[in-house]
Amino acid sequence: STSNVTAVSNGTANIVYTLQTSGTTCTTSTTVVVTVAQQATPNAVTGVSSICAGNSTTFATTSTGGVFSALGRFNINGSNGFATATSAGTTSVRYTITNAFGCSASSSLNVTINELPATPTIGIVPGTPGITGSGGYCKGKTFNVVGKPTGGIWSSTGAFAITNLGVVWSSTGAFAITNLGVVTTDATPGAGSVSYAYTNSNGCTSSRTIPANVVTCSSKGINNQMANSNEQLVVYPNPAHSTINLTVKTLVGSGSIVVTDLYGKTIKQQALSMGTNTINVSSFAKGMYLVSVITETGKQTQKVVVE
Repeated sequence: STSNVTAVSNGTANIVYTLQTSGTTCTTSTTVVVTVAQQATPNAVTGVSSICAGNSTTFATTSTGGVFSALGRFNINGSNGFATATSAGTTSVRYTITNAFGCSASSSLNVTINELPATPTIGIVPGTPGITGSGGYCKGKTFNVVGKPTGGIWSSTGAFAITNLGVVWSSTGAFAITNLGVVTTDATPGAGSVSYAYTNSNGCTSSRTIPANVVTCSSKGINNQMANSNEQLVVYPNPAHSTINLTVKTLVGSGSIVVTDLYGKTIKQQALSMGTNTINVSSFAKGMYLVSVITETGKQTQKVVVE
């Protein structure tokens, strides 16, 4: 014979099975003593209800003698509740106590892990002349940087400083940057970095940092390789019809491009920038001209024919 037994409270119980002989009042019994020892539910688990992936936190409870665990998405220390979120989604953090009889009970806390935004990008706006030197950025220079996605926060360490123009910025050292991405290097050389942090609607932040140095640029001028040449200045195409080009890979200090006729009369003048410089000659009369690059340390000139 079988029977289902349900434990209803802690304590000791006698379970008796009695057999009566048919047609008589004679009986015989067997007794089994059973101990009921269900573990009481631990006190509540406390801690954050949401966290960003990759971040760490500590969960707690006032109960003792148990173990912390998580149903995925956390690496968690069972003894002290220190946990690091590993992936976005929802999960439960549990605290489980198991008594000497093997009976367990748990309390739990539901937690949402929010996804981090993609790592932002930092770029230097092209066409800014005279910002770089050997091993870093020339002291006392100004240039522009762009962080994407927009709406992030600039910060700096060491040789960079940040100023505030309406967003949350911080500043230290020898670089200054506005919320419009305008960087100014200090007069004192040194090492540092510029960082851009972007926070999404869930409050999760990703950042990118560019280490850099402020250096003394004692040798000003251009250090470039023009198209089809090594050190000599070359403009192209030559002969030209509507435009001519001049490519500068590295420019330290300020400079200008001056186009003159063979008699020395200035026909056109424009600022020299790093990268490809384009000069519009469509309005020039046909003939030969002199294209000069002038920097703080010298001048290079090349003849060009406009057809």
